[in-house]
Amino acid sequence: MSDNNHLLSTQAETPPVTSEEVKLLAQIGFLAATSGYVVPAIRLFEGLRVLRPGQAFPYIGLALARMTVGAFQDAVRVLREEGLRTVPENEEIQVYLGLALALAKQPQDAQRLLCALLAKNHLDTHQVDLAQGIQAQIEGHAAQKMHPKPAKVIELSGNNKLKKQSVC
Repeated sequence: MSDNNHLLSTQAETPPVTSEEVKLLAQIGFLAATSGYVVPAIRLFEGLRVLRPGQAFPYIGLALARMTVGAFQDAVRVLREEGLRTVPENEEIQVYLGLALALAKQPQDAQRLLCALLAKNHLDTHQVDLAQGIQAQIEGHAAQKMHPKPAKVIELSGNNKLKKQSVC
């Protein structure tokens, strides 16, 4: 048997990758992406995209790897054109798209997206925390541009108590 035939027969006998193995590979990919090992992370997430078509996490990992090296517009493209095309209306992809938009210096687009997501009230706790954290960073950055010290946006309510005004 030639070497190529041996490889083909070995691949045919390989058992499917389990959910636990995929989870471990994804964790390794996210760690690699956020630690600067961008090329290995991208390769891992491209493989996971093949192993788990229709899942959101490979697109988020691919985008995070790009964000790590400052390729924010490319991260926006991956999430918007690839991720949302494959997994339409996925809230987690949309939250990370909000992050990528904010980092790509498109804060108004990020705020619109995040406000719409938060208004739907379908996000899990982690997604809500992330979306609100991104909004707070955008607000803080905008306030620093306008004022030397961050300012809180407040208004007087009918009973003269101060309350914070929502961005959305």
